[in-house]
Amino acid sequence: MYDSTLEHLIPRLREQGIGIINASPLGMGLLTNASSPPDWHPAPAELKAGTVHEDIATSERAILTRRPNQACKEAGQLCERNGANLASIAVQYSVGFDVDTTLVGIQDSQQLRSNVDTVIRRAELTTVHADLLKQIKAIFEPVQGTTWPSGRSINN
Repeated sequence: MYDSTLEHLIPRLREQGIGIINASPLGMGLLTNASSPPDWHPAPAELKAGTVHEDIATSERAILTRRPNQACKEAGQLCERNGANLASIAVQYSVGFDVDTTLVGIQDSQQLRSNVDTVIRRAELTTVHADLLKQIKAIFEPVQGTTWPSGRSINN
């Protein structure tokens, strides 16, 4: 959701007959309602967590500028306020693309059951969460395409 680069490549890859694997729709734990990603997470610190500024004019909490360090945390908080699960919305979003498979990491059988349920109920949940998805995408717009090196340095 914070890096939808693949979305724009899908038509070209399909034209070339190239199989497509969409991986890590949860951003290795970034796209969950957790208060912070795991310590080992390789994402830049500015993408992982952040703070909300106070708008002096209205004395209400408001985002004056959105930086990468706010996006994931803000999206999780938005989902919590709306009784939704960011991970489920991220999986729904990811399996909606015309790809051959989507790889989702899991830690335990409960997460596996939750992911399977999300995929089975995707059409229903996508309708329910349509407005929330628009708000989440707006949160990630300023940091769209953010990624980090992964694997062997020769491949990055």
